[in-house]
Amino acid sequence: MPDTAIKSETQQQQPQELETVRSEKFIKIYANAANLEMTPWDFNIIFGELKKSNDKVVIEQSVAITMSPQHAKALAGVLVGHVKQYEKMVGEINLPQPPENQTEQSKPMAVAGLKTN
Repeated sequence: MPDTAIKSETQQQQPQELETVRSEKFIKIYANAANLEMTPWDFNIIFGELKKSNDKVVIEQSVAITMSPQHAKALAGVLVGHVKQYEKMVGEINLPQPPENQTEQSKPMAVAGLKTN
């Protein structure tokens, strides 16, 4: 086997380093709400901020991210891992509980700013 064939095989097995660069269009937003929409082909996560307007609470949507189901599953795994790591360092994250007078059937789809469509 020629040396060039061995080199190309070992080069392919080594993971390639990824460099992260920010686009000129990069924006940073705060979000405390997320709506999730999905189709058989993609997931769409719409981030926004819960705000009080007069006597109503509204979600002001800021940005939508669309990704493949495979990327969404990979992201879910990474998020779970990071939440577990955070809880080991800081302690358990407690989610707000819905009011006791709500029944299971009357609970809104949005929980802590998360909503699925």
